[in-house]
Amino acid sequence: MEHLYSGRDMRATLLCPKTESPSQTLFVTFSNFRGAPSLEDDGFGQDLLNKMGIPAIHIVTAGNTWFQSPEVFDLAQTVLKTRSKFAKAVGYGSSMGGYGAMMFSNLLRLDATLTLSPQYSIQPEKVQGDSRWANIASELNFVFDDMNIGMSATARHNLFYDPCTADNIHAQLFEKRGANCFALPHSGHSSAGFLQQVGMLTEIVIVAAQDPMTDFKSIHEIALERSARSALYAFNLGQAQKS
Repeated sequence: MEHLYSGRDMRATLLCPKTESPSQTLFVTFSNFRGAPSLEDDGFGQDLLNKMGIPAIHIVTAGNTWFQSPEVFDLAQTVLKTRSKFAKAVGYGSSMGGYGAMMFSNLLRLDATLTLSPQYSIQPEKVQGDSRWANIASELNFVFDDMNIGMSATARHNLFYDPCTADNIHAQLFEKRGANCFALPHSGHSSAGFLQQVGMLTEIVIVAAQDPMTDFKSIHEIALERSARSALYAFNLGQAQKS
């Protein structure tokens, strides 16, 4: 593990597993919302990516701050130096981490993003109809929260979400900006958990590493066909039927 950046609010580390055929695709992961966040936390998907031999830069926050720290600009410059050594780079994250992958895709020169239930913003005035994180937003000093600037116009953005939740509001906003949005009804906010339960999360990561510009349409169709295998799907569907 190589420490690329270490600040008070954020850190970035590089993990390059030793393999016979090193991957030319770098993953840049962003930490998700955690119950007791710490800079000592593992990066998002760290174990999976390491076991699969995929090099990754893991960006971790000290708190659930949606990456709103002045440190992010110095961190980005450091990350770019390593990113330039790889042919392709993919942003990867869930929820808060998905937001980070989208928001910094332009700054970090990402070729693609793979996001699971990301937010377009947590500021209620920017996302009408979703106030789930309004309390957190009210305590943050937003230094970089404009998708018009942050979201790369050239990267391929692949987004998985549950259209039966408020995540649909965010997906529609991303779709207007060209994201490829794949609906997973009744997966809940934990689309990552759903994809893992139907045996598709690893497959999606492998495909993204092999070719970041891949169309996930066929994988999406298989995930939908396997929905009944997911306990999350069964629970969320049951809740919907009761209401």
